[in-house]
Amino acid sequence: MGNKIIRRPDFAGGGLTDEEKKRMAQHTALWIQRAMRTEHADPVAIEAAIKGLYRVSGLAEPRVILVPSPFVMAMAGGIAATFYGTRAATDAATNAATRAATSAAMDAATDAATKQWRALAASFVGERYADAALNASKNWTAVYQGGNMWAAWDCYLTACRDVLGLRLPSHDAYAYWEQAAINGGFRWMHPKFCLVSDFPQILRVNSRNQPHAEFGPSHRWRDGFSIWHLNGVRVEQWMAESHPDDLDARRVLQIENVDQRREVIRRMGSERLVAQLEAKVLDVETREVGGRYELLAIDMNHGEPWRFLKMVNQSIGAVHVEAVPRQCETVRHAINWRASQDINRDWFPSQLT
Repeated sequence: MGNKIIRRPDFAGGGLTDEEKKRMAQHTALWIQRAMRTEHADPVAIEAAIKGLYRVSGLAEPRVILVPSPFVMAMAGGIAATFYGTRAATDAATNAATRAATSAAMDAATDAATKQWRALAASFVGERYADAALNASKNWTAVYQGGNMWAAWDCYLTACRDVLGLRLPSHDAYAYWEQAAINGGFRWMHPKFCLVSDFPQILRVNSRNQPHAEFGPSHRWRDGFSIWHLNGVRVEQWMAESHPDDLDARRVLQIENVDQRREVIRRMGSERLVAQLEAKVLDVETREVGGRYELLAIDMNHGEPWRFLKMVNQSIGAVHVEAVPRQCETVRHAINWRASQDINRDWFPSQLT
């Protein structure tokens, strides 16, 4: 009885029919296409969607500005929000941020670029509030919405409506959110204005539709702002663009983020990494579940050699190499420490990844 398929405008329950499964696949493909748009956004369509979204939320219609990239959105948004978002300030800040981004987006983290942005902020809000404007820009994630980059959620919501037949009162108001997701990227929401990022000019993915690119950015906007991903993991430019032969194994192993480290090791190749470091294998253990594990000693030019556990993540076909305490003398010690920070507390997982 619990698996009975029920379809009503106010309720959908049970499993999926074969026809619904087919339509679900088509619906998913549609939203994937929307998430990967690379043409220019339509300023008329996005303005109508955003103003409608504010209206059904009980807010006054904002000034809507389509900007060339999320970088400009963040910088102009922080400055304009600090200035309290008057129309003149928002337009001027956006235009100035666009010009500055064109020349500085690729090295936004440098001291020179930071000084440039601070000077820009000071020109609008005064020296007293310049730092506050920059901090507001850095905290853009507190006020943003994802637009087409949140397509997975919108795919789910619209599938319930378009495939399963739900017709709820909230769907009328949701229609504006849906159009904003179709017609624009990231957006900075403010009571007085809304800055919406254009779609990227370049968007590269792997076979699983995860953002991914080697020897170039995964996303590049028309003003030059770029971000880099390896198999869905956000990485720094050097991690994605360096040739595997040029990667320094010691630098790779000191990457703090475990996901980034895993992906750079995947690019470099574990054999190349271990060969470059002339690692000494101290212990080997092979398990029926999990495969082969090696405890390595590697001279990192920091006194006594460091110890690393090398293992295979079978679920994604990647090799992990991560540091463990020098007290580890066996693979068992390293696995125990990884599980409980106690090398003598035996841990026998059904699967180690």
